[in-house]
Parts: sequence; C-alpha cells; structure tokens
Amino acid sequence: MRIMKNLKKLVVGVCASALAVMIAAPGIGAFAASDNAGASDTSSSGSGVIDTSRNGTLTVEYIFKDAGEGEAYPTPGVVTHIYKIADVDENGNFNLLSPYNKAINPDTLKNVFSIAEQSQWDEIIKTLTQYIKANNVPDFATVTADQNGEAAVGEVGLGLYMGLSDPLKFEGKLYQYYPFLSMVPTLPVNEDGTTQTGFTWDDISYDVVVAPKREVSKLDDPTEYKVYKQWSGDDPKTRPSSVTVKIFCDGAEFETVELSSMNNWQYSWVYEKGHFFNVEEILSDTSYTPTITQNETSFIIVNTKTPETPGNPKRTDNPPDNPDSPDSPDDSTVVDNPGTESEAPSSLPEVLGAVRDFIGDLPAVLGARRLPQTGQLWWPIPVLAILGIVLVGFGIRSEKKRKTEK
Repeated sequence: MRIMKNLKKLVVGVCASALAVMIAAPGIGAFAASDNAGASDTSSSGSGVIDTSRNGTLTVEYIFKDAGEGEAYPTPGVVTHIYKIADVDENGNFNLLSPYNKAINPDTLKNVFSIAEQSQWDEIIKTLTQYIKANNVPDFATVTADQNGEAAVGEVGLGLYMGLSDPLKFEGKLYQYYPFLSMVPTLPVNEDGTTQTGFTWDDISYDVVVAPKREVSKLDDPTEYKVYKQWSGDDPKTRPSSVTVKIFCDGAEFETVELSSMNNWQYSWVYEKGHFFNVEEILSDTSYTPTITQNETSFIIVNTKTPETPGNPKRTDNPPDNPDSPDSPDDSTVVDNPGTESEAPSSLPEVLGAVRDFIGDLPAVLGARRLPQTGQLWWPIPVLAILGIVLVGFGIRSEKKRKTEK
C-alpha cells in the first residue's frame, strides 16, 4: 500500500509541475493544465474532492513588481469584465455554460487537467474573446482596480471564469492586459507563483487572486502592423483573384480589407502600441488549406492547394466509332475443299507433254492436279533433272579414278 501511495504522489507531482510551467505563460491567470491521468489519480486516491457545497472568492490584481525585491507599482482604474464560462464538479470536470458551449467544443475542455499545452489554452482564450466581442455577450461582473491595483469580484460560485480588461491610458502610457482564464477554486501555489507539487484536492484554495500579464507602450510611439498573403502548390492562373481578411483588435473587429495582386497581396496599418491584433481570412474556395503565422506586428496567411483525390477517368465527348464489319467474300473466291478433287484440264500444253511422259503424274501433294500460277514455267524442270543426273555420274567416275591412281 505504501508503494501505491508513493506512486500516486509521484504522478500527481508530475502533473503539478506541468501546471507550474504553464502558469507563467501569458493568457493563463490562476491555473494551467496537465493530463487526465493526474485528475483521475487525485480524485480516486482518497485524498479528498472539491467541496461543491461552498462558494469561493475572486480578485484581479493589477500590480507591477520590479524583479527581485523591487518596489510594487499598482495600476488603478483598470476595468475588467468577468465571464463565467463553466461550472466545475467535485473532481474538477467542467460543464460549459450557455452560450459558451456554442463557441467551443465541450470535448476540448473537459476538466482542469484535460489540456496540457499552452497553445491550446491560447486558442480557447482567443475563440472565447472573439465570440464574446462579436455577440456582445453580457458579462458576469464588471470590476475596477482601486488605488492598490486590486479589483475584487467578491464571492462567486465554483467554476471557470474569464477576464477581459479594457486598455488603460495612464501617465502618458497605454496599459494592455492579456485575457485570462481562472478556476475557482484554484490549485495550490508557492510564494513565487508556481504550482506546488504533490498537492491533493484538500490543498486547493477557494480564495483566488489572478494577476494578468500586461504590455505597456508610450502613447506617442505608434506601431505599423502588416498582413501578407501567400500561395503554395497551386497554379497562379486558377487561384482566386482576391481574398477578404478581417482584422481584430483586442478581440473586436477592427477592419475588413481585400488583398489581391493590385496591392501585392499585403496590407499595413498604424496603431498605438499595447493592443492585441489577430486576423481571419474569409475564403469560399475550399480547395485551399489556410495557415496563419504571426509575430509581434506581422501576420502571414498561407493558402496551400489541397491535392485532388484521383477519380474515375473522364469520358471523352467524342468516343471512337465502332469499326465497320468486314465485307463477306464473294462466292467466286472461295477455295475448293481440299478433300474434293478438281477436274483436270482436258489437255496440257504441248511443252509439258515431255515432262509427263518422263516422270509420270506428280503426287497430289506437289500440286500435280492444281493449275499452275499465271506465268509459271515448267520446262526447266526436266532439263535440270537430266543435268543433275549427268553431274552425279561424272562425280562417281572421278572418285573411282582417284582411288585407282592411289
């Protein structure tokens, strides 16, 4: 039993370590994620569950601290809109609330441990932000940071919350805070903000403080942003003549532009720093797969031609005609049956008489009873035969004489 307990603590510790790494990344306020196995071990180990019979508290903190033991600088006046995205059960499983269950697939956000990559959280945050802005979804609560930089939401039910902060202009600077997600209750953290290892559900905190990441820029220092359109794997002659691109600023639609060869497939705009832009392409041609990459101020949209699936060969409009049936030969050209004798001519030319008298009738296999072809000569046959006999005689005589001389 002791081995099993140690093993379970080890698994939970690994999960918590992954959470600690993700907490420091932009976009995640009070928690991040590990895997489903960690959640299962924690809830079934007899180490406690979430107490769903009680409420928690939520506070958003806007305080910038210098590195080390530096001074803390609060940012009063930041307005934050809070949205409750999901309820949570005793094992940390989420139940998406309406209308957010229309924006994201419930299977992608099962519980606090179901997402292990920061990029997945970023995608969920971006999707929710755009959905809230586009549909004017009312917030759960609106809070403003006080002189100490704290915006207290107060007592809230257990669940998953999202915060969207308005940009703040303060002392010649623009303060922009990243959207965040936070679960109430939250996982236990160390003094440096990292998640503790080897935690159990008995160690979680029902009083949650979120410190969103931020960017600060001077108001008199505008930035140029650019979006580029590129094509891959297609024929320039068949690609669309233009595409429509929507530009979003802080989750709200900022501008709609058209990219084509007329503007060299690119567009630029100038805006004050500290805002979060993203783009979306509107393309009806489904034969392309779009991908979007971005850095701080540039966006590149690449449309890759999807290879066509080989299908049945196309039929030609003019298939070849069927060949005509060959004409039947006339009756006059039919060859006599080989087994039937043809009548011999009543008389042969005089030139052939000597041949017949000398060698007699030819066998049928030699065609004796067939008519000779036009122009065929028969008289050389007996001459050549007699000449051959004479030559054979001379040969025999010469051979006997040679033997006698020896």
